[in-house]
Amino acid sequence: MDPETITKLGTEPLDEIFGTCELVAGDDDDLRAVITAITSNGKLIPLDETSWFVPAGGNRTIDIALDNWDPAPGEFVISIVILDQYGRTLSQNEEAVTARESGWNIGISSFSSEGSITVGINRVGYELLDASICRLTVESDSGWSIEYIVDVANSDFAPIIFIEDPGVLRKDDKITASIACATPFDIDDNPDDDSKSIYYQPENILSVSSSDAGWIVGIASVILALAWFGGLIRPQDEHDSGPTSSPDQTSSSAGPTPSSDEVEVIEQEEDISLEKIEPVTSEVIPVEDEVLPSTIEVFEAPESADVSPSGRLASLRSELDDTEDVEPSEPLEDRMNRFFGN
Repeated sequence: MDPETITKLGTEPLDEIFGTCELVAGDDDDLRAVITAITSNGKLIPLDETSWFVPAGGNRTIDIALDNWDPAPGEFVISIVILDQYGRTLSQNEEAVTARESGWNIGISSFSSEGSITVGINRVGYELLDASICRLTVESDSGWSIEYIVDVANSDFAPIIFIEDPGVLRKDDKITASIACATPFDIDDNPDDDSKSIYYQPENILSVSSSDAGWIVGIASVILALAWFGGLIRPQDEHDSGPTSSPDQTSSSAGPTPSSDEVEVIEQEEDISLEKIEPVTSEVIPVEDEVLPSTIEVFEAPESADVSPSGRLASLRSELDDTEDVEPSEPLEDRMNRFFGN
C-alpha cells in the first residue's frame, strides 16, 4: 500500500489508487478474478472496481483504487484477497494501518518560568479527543524532565499546568514543553504549535508568596506588641501634640501697650455719666517710636450746666479743647481753686 496514502488515511476521504496487482490466465482457461478488501474490525473497504476478466493465455495488470473511503479513527489491519472463478485464492495481502482524524488541534499557547513553570494549552475540536490520552512533557537540556497526563476533552476550560520549582535548574537552561496524544490522535491540524522552548529564569528574590506574607505580618505584630508592653512605644501626650508658642510670638500678637496718658484718660472716662450722645471726635495721642500709633475715641459730655463733679470735669475738658492754642487769661492754680469752690 502506498505510504503517502496511509498517512492521509482518515484525515480526508480517499479516492485514489493504493495498490497494483498482475493477473495471468492459464493456457486453456479464461480467468475471472474478484477482489475483496476488509478491515480487521469487519468493515468493508469500498473499491472503485472489484472484478476483472483475463482471456486464456493472457495477463493483465490491475490498479486497486479506493472509492471515497473515510474510516473512523483507529488502528486496524487491512486484508486484501483476490479469488478466481473457482474460489481459489490468487493473492492475499495484509497490512496494519492507522486512520486519523482531522478538524482538531492542541498546542502550547503559553510557556513561562520564574522559579515555578507555567504551561498553557490551547485546544480546537477537542470533543473528538474524548477517548484519547494526551501527555505534556517538560524537559531541559541538562537532563531534568517531568510528564503530566492532561485531560483535554472533559475540562470546562483549556488546561493550565503549574509546575513547582524543581530546584535543579539553573538560569538560562533551555527547557522545552511538548504535548501529544496517543494514536490515532498523534497528528493534529497544526504540528507547529505542539512544542515550545524558553530559557529558564529563577524566582525573583524580591517576590513574596502569600504564605510568606502571612508569616511576615504575624512576626511584625508580635514585635510591635512586645515593644508596646516594654515601654518602647507610647502615644504622644495631648499637651505635647500642639505647637508651643514662644514668648516672642505672645508679645508680638498682644498688640501695642498703651501709654500712661492713655490709661489715665480711659480711667477718667469711666467716671463720666453720659446723658446724651453727641458726634464724637477722635484724638491722636503721640507715642514713642517703639510703640505703634493708636487712636483713642473720646466721648464729650453735653454742654448743659451740670454741677456734679463729673459735669464740672466735662466742662473743664471742653474748655481746654476750645482754648488749646490760646494762652489762658489766668493762672491754672486760680482756675482750679475756682473750679473746686475754694
